[in-house]
Amino acid sequence: MILSQLKAEAEEAKKDRAAPTLHEASVARMQALQFGEPVTNICAGDKNPHLHAFFVAYVVDSYTNRYGVVHRSHYAKCTDKKGRSWKTQIDVIYPGHLDAETRAALFEPVWQATYGKGIEP
Repeated sequence: MILSQLKAEAEEAKKDRAAPTLHEASVARMQALQFGEPVTNICAGDKNPHLHAFFVAYVVDSYTNRYGVVHRSHYAKCTDKKGRSWKTQIDVIYPGHLDAETRAALFEPVWQATYGKGIEP
């Protein structure tokens, strides 16, 4: 009974929020992507080979610890179409091959959500 009340209150709080959280927006973005679509890791530098990739799958790994608590990890599995594949956090993957200015603009909210302050110049 108490658990159902807490779930109902959590659903109401979600409805009251105007904008989705970074995680919710990332999950929606991953669910909209199709296999083989070009993606960009906005956190990667220009010389990083994982900067531009192609989407393979949205992966949710979960496990239960010995106390019964379920932990989930959300990843985007990507490839370079040359035989290499890797998992990347979903909050830094965006559709399309983006230029440096666009990547910098998209990275600001990710930085603030992670570290709680703006990017130092």
